[in-house]
Amino acid sequence: MEYLNAILGGEIGVLPTTYLGMPLGDNSQSYEIWNKVVEKCEMKLARWKSQYLSRDGGLTLINSVLDALPTYMMSVFPIPQTVIDRLDKIRRKFLWQGNNEKKSYNLVKWDVVIVGKRPGGLGIKNLIRASLSEGNGCGGFAMKIKPTGRKSLVQSMKGKISG
Repeated sequence: MEYLNAILGGEIGVLPTTYLGMPLGDNSQSYEIWNKVVEKCEMKLARWKSQYLSRDGGLTLINSVLDALPTYMMSVFPIPQTVIDRLDKIRRKFLWQGNNEKKSYNLVKWDVVIVGKRPGGLGIKNLIRASLSEGNGCGGFAMKIKPTGRKSLVQSMKGKISG
């Protein structure tokens, strides 16, 4: 390892670590990797709650930021149902309550809100449907491939992608 480091001139690190916001070397089934995503969502909300936003402004923030953070992680790791429930609670509370500290009532059922805009919903991403379409991590490729014989994973992925 030191020999390669001397040639390439990099750093020798240890796992687990983070690269491009993705945890490397962690257990993919661990709730710990998803706690960071939930915490990021809550931190963003804390900043937004100090601003006075219209309902449309809050909806735009939910669609652009609160849906993007879990989607990025879902491209690699499967999302547990309990995390989906926590994220839905955060998004639902922000949509209906906004920066009010008083409890408010949901005006429409959440199942209707997470439907696309054309069928009559608000266009907020349905995380359950998104997790299924992501193929439980790795964009649906690597988790489903089981190389046989001497065929490598890369050859299997090339065949799957181009085939």
